[in-house]
Amino acid sequence: MEILIVVFCNVVLLVVIYVTLSRKIARAERRSLPEELQAEMDTIITTFNRTADRNIDLLDDRVRSLEPLVNRGERLAGQLEGIVRRAEALSKLREKIQSQDAEPVRTLELPPETSLAGQTAANAYREQSVQVQESIAPAPEPKQHKLKKRAKKTPDEILREMTDAGRDPGEIAHTLGITREEVLLKQKLARLSG
Repeated sequence: MEILIVVFCNVVLLVVIYVTLSRKIARAERRSLPEELQAEMDTIITTFNRTADRNIDLLDDRVRSLEPLVNRGERLAGQLEGIVRRAEALSKLREKIQSQDAEPVRTLELPPETSLAGQTAANAYREQSVQVQESIAPAPEPKQHKLKKRAKKTPDEILREMTDAGRDPGEIAHTLGITREEVLLKQKLARLSG
């Protein structure tokens, strides 16, 4: 008899647990998202992923177009260093020449009782020292003619001229150091504004 009571209690307990769990599962199913909402969330996530991919591609293109500019900057920096070194060397040379010009030229003074041959030698020496002074002295600067300064063209003017001449956008991009897409965009903007 005791065994029957224990079995009966266990069966009642299992039924109560089953009913409780089935109610909780039913409530959880009612709380789950409707299919429409789930589909809208999927669409938003897909759109977000596409936009992120497009932005990453744009950034990659910008980084690729920046690399030639960095290389060009490095080349120009090297050229600038060479120009600075040459300018420093020229200024040192100019200072050296100016210091030599400032030194007085020594002439040979002969006492009055020297012979005629000695005076002739002294005169020849003076003439040579004058010639040396003239060769060391800087040449007079020629008159500077007023030259018309040629205005430097802007990249937009160069682009316009090359476009008018019928040049290829790739060639224009190479000349200006920009991407082909930028050239095409600028040409399109020029057509729209003009």
